[in-house]
Amino acid sequence: MIEIELRAPARLNRQPVPQQSLWLLLRLWCIDAGHDPQAAGWLRESQLRERFGAARSNPRMLISRAFADFARWGVQVGWGVQRDRPLAMLALAGRNRGPFWLATGEAARIRVLLDGKPASASDVLTWLDCTHAASAPAGASAVAAPAAFWHHWAAAKREMLQGRLIVSGETGALAEYRLAQAQASDAYHRALALLQQAMVWRRAGNADAARSVLADRMRPPEPPTASPLAVLSLSCRSAPSPRSAASCRCRGCAWSAVG
Repeated sequence: MIEIELRAPARLNRQPVPQQSLWLLLRLWCIDAGHDPQAAGWLRESQLRERFGAARSNPRMLISRAFADFARWGVQVGWGVQRDRPLAMLALAGRNRGPFWLATGEAARIRVLLDGKPASASDVLTWLDCTHAASAPAGASAVAAPAAFWHHWAAAKREMLQGRLIVSGETGALAEYRLAQAQASDAYHRALALLQQAMVWRRAGNADAARSVLADRMRPPEPPTASPLAVLSLSCRSAPSPRSAASCRCRGCAWSAVG
């Protein structure tokens, strides 16, 4: 059992530890436990860049130090998209590129405390400074998505973790995100599901399809098209001359009765 105390200074098994490595471990724990619905089942290298300013140009040193700490703590952490592959067979050459995830069963070995008592998911997210993960971004719709939306969302996450990106119209991550989009009750959650579809296409290697999905999202609605008769009638009403008023044949045109 690995025990983490969040009260400052945060400790692991009652010992002070590097805070960056502990942050990474707790973030992976939150993702594995399902407390971060915006994560796709793992932590991307780009998310480390966003979190740690010093690692934006080259996070290699941070990642190497963290994995050294993980080995010292006895925590098994994997990397890459092949989660069904044994950790011993993962190529070290690709470790710095991620994505990162906890090995099966590791999350259950981690016990997180605050002042000696079990910490809530909100406590951990607050410590991580990731409270946005438990709520919608600023300006998002306050309308809660129906349960069916999250059912398909979770199914899509599972399909992605298993590498089943595009299988058929009814199965696979892409199909599940489309079903989630259909179940969304507001524009925010529909857009969220649509963006995930673009991510699936991107991960599948089809950048054109991903751009097409995003283009559909960004395309403004077309204005209503007036009929030719309405356009003609409008032009007659705009600024008629005596001659055009007398010769107007538009049905219902007010100017046709003048003169």
